[in-house]
Amino acid sequence: MKQLLFSLIILFLQVSLYSKDLDCDNQPELKYVRFRVKSSKLYMSGTIRSATPRRLKRILNKYPHIKTIVMQCVPGSKDDEANLKAATLVRKRGLNTHIASTGMIASGGTDFFLAGVKRTMGDDVYIGVHAWGTDEEEPTADRFPRNHSEHKKYLHYYRKMGIPQSFYWFTLRVAPAEGMHNMTDAELDKYHILTD
Repeated sequence: MKQLLFSLIILFLQVSLYSKDLDCDNQPELKYVRFRVKSSKLYMSGTIRSATPRRLKRILNKYPHIKTIVMQCVPGSKDDEANLKAATLVRKRGLNTHIASTGMIASGGTDFFLAGVKRTMGDDVYIGVHAWGTDEEEPTADRFPRNHSEHKKYLHYYRKMGIPQSFYWFTLRVAPAEGMHNMTDAELDKYHILTD
């Protein structure tokens, strides 16, 4: 019995550690967002891309009873415009967002999460933020002056979602485009990331 209990504890620790190091974008099945409807919840995993707003709208029209989007592993977006468009649709529909236990969201995935009217999370969650970047040829966010027009769409989005604009400047400062910062409980509270 002790051996079985010990084995289960080791397995649990391995799963927990794996979830923290999960790189969704390097898993073929998560290179694109996958949606799964269960009861009044829409489960979401994968990288947000240009087709995501269209697919999300089609699903929400087909299943109007959906109340909450449960984010499992959403490491970011390959198309920021599409991400903001999909996120705006979430807020327009009055949906809630929830990060599943041991879930991971980062970059554009974190921005998408902020669209929820109510924003909650399970245990052992990773919420990553960093300065945005377009591609290797273009400058990253921290290279533009604060009054540059490139910042405006993000500042406007955070304002619409009721998130303090100081959060945007925090994301640019806390980690470079090629890095990632896992938000602390104090930071989640300071920037009103969760509603409950």
